[in-house]
Amino acid sequence: MPATRVSIGLVGKPNAGKSTLFSAICEKESEIGNYPFTTTSANSGISYMEVQCPHTIIGKECNPNFGFCVNGRRSIPVEIIDVPGLIEGASSGKGMGNQFLESLRDSMAVLQIFDSSGTSSADGTIMPEKVSSPDREIEQIRKELYNWIIEKMRDGWERFARRADQSGEPMEMSLLRKVSFIGLNASQIKKMAGMPFPSRLETWSDSEFLLFAEWIFRAIKPLIPVGNKADLLKPGERREIIRRIPGSYLISAEYELAANRALKNGYLLHDNNSYRISEKVNNRQRDALVSIIEFFNDNIITRTSALINTMIREKLHMITVFPVADETHWTDKNGNVLPDAYLVPAGTTAVELAFLVHTDIGANFIRAMDCKTKRIIGRDHELNNGDVIKIIAKLP
Repeated sequence: MPATRVSIGLVGKPNAGKSTLFSAICEKESEIGNYPFTTTSANSGISYMEVQCPHTIIGKECNPNFGFCVNGRRSIPVEIIDVPGLIEGASSGKGMGNQFLESLRDSMAVLQIFDSSGTSSADGTIMPEKVSSPDREIEQIRKELYNWIIEKMRDGWERFARRADQSGEPMEMSLLRKVSFIGLNASQIKKMAGMPFPSRLETWSDSEFLLFAEWIFRAIKPLIPVGNKADLLKPGERREIIRRIPGSYLISAEYELAANRALKNGYLLHDNNSYRISEKVNNRQRDALVSIIEFFNDNIITRTSALINTMIREKLHMITVFPVADETHWTDKNGNVLPDAYLVPAGTTAVELAFLVHTDIGANFIRAMDCKTKRIIGRDHELNNGDVIKIIAKLP
């Protein structure tokens, strides 16, 4: 039974700390390794989204097919796609930019990593003092992302638009073929309805191309600014960044990676959502760990694990559901407790879940059961976060 694939892309200029962040949030991959999909590029890795596992309700330990579960917290695999540092002109192919940008096709959301400390230059060189503005850095990377879409759309546009307008089919469906490089599907492109786009594609100009590109990274592949290197900022400076860049988050990839490794080596202990420093560390290590703990205790700082959860829950509006074969013991046919956890869009119906489990089950759907309430639900019933669902289908 395959799990739903969720991919998040990382973009940013060189030396924004993106590779360090990638290492920090994907570090568990080598330890766990049981994820249900093959990564899409050499710069892909696996992180995890954490949710409350329903096995705590029935008092039986779960047996995850993918991911893992610790103390009732289920970790579900999420693919992270690391796009190598973007430089100005990447959308036109400079620095292999187009090749890098193509890897965003499968991303459902994009984290735009910027240097909140302002100590790296336009080409990524680390400087001893502030030389860049986070606002300018964000603007530059977004310009490259927008231009990537615009340039791809412009290629052969006149001929495509003329034929599409003559076909008589809805504009959105014609456009879907042209923008397949972005990875859109029919349900996503239909969200264009109500947007101020001309109905005839032949009349589109640069302003429509730009509006479409902006719409993609707002409504379809949310583009979220994430300020790295916040450990180099004073508390007041951190709050100023958040104020100036609405919707942004502040992190320290270097501190996250250091904390992960300290935990692995037993230098740092994690008890009841707080850290405790081991007695075996030396004074120099203790000072470093104290700085990390103090940084994480600043409530304006976002932990990378929370960032992944926020992206999936609040930006992609996805929920977790658990399909099972036995409504009493919440097991599959082999007796495994809650073996699968699916991340699906909010509003997913019972029959849509059936198709995700297997096309034959969806095609022969009869009804489903909410295993928590033992209530029978129909094909169009919208599922809720944390639902445990048995699907009943008429199969040969």
